[in-house]
Amino acid sequence: MTDAEDRANEIGRRSAWVGILQQAGSELGYDTDEGKLAFLLAERERTVAALREICGVHGDNDWPPNLYLPDIINKHLGNYLDESIDDDDGDAEEPVTSRGAT
Repeated sequence: MTDAEDRANEIGRRSAWVGILQQAGSELGYDTDEGKLAFLLAERERTVAALREICGVHGDNDWPPNLYLPDIINKHLGNYLDESIDDDDGDAEEPVTSRGAT
């Protein structure tokens, strides 16, 4: 199996578990400690998945899935965004306010 296939399988497994957590949270109710925990775990997994996509394009994915979220954002995404800002020549483009405006 290739690395890409392994990664796709991992994403699928984690997605299935997130669905189970979401269902558990719904069944337990958010007003219970168990329900809150299930919702928070599901939310974190979805956040990590979104960060993997964004970091894959604008940063790096060299971080474990249990890394502290601010560290992911600052070290594995923010540092790369800072570099792209530093590389900017300072010429800002005019914002487009509407299509077809003259």
